Amino acid sequence: MIDLLAEMGGLLGAPYSRMVDRGVRLYELRAGAHRVAYVRQQDGYLLLHAWRKRTRKADERELRRARARLAAARLD
Repeated sequence: MIDLLAEMGGLLGAPYSRMVDRGVRLYELRAGAHRVAYVRQQDGYLLLHAWRKRTRKADERELRRARARLAAARLD
């Protein structure tokens, strides 16, 4: 799935990818029950957090982790 992201870039859309937070432009890469939170950068993508989706509800805890990692990466 990450290869597909590298190949298609910004053209990759549903059902493989979707924006989950417009404020920080956080995206979710979807492959079956697996998810990867990422952001676009000038020179590529920054993969922030990966997890396995277990319920139909939104994964707020996992997205909080991704936002925290993004904040830490921007401080460096």
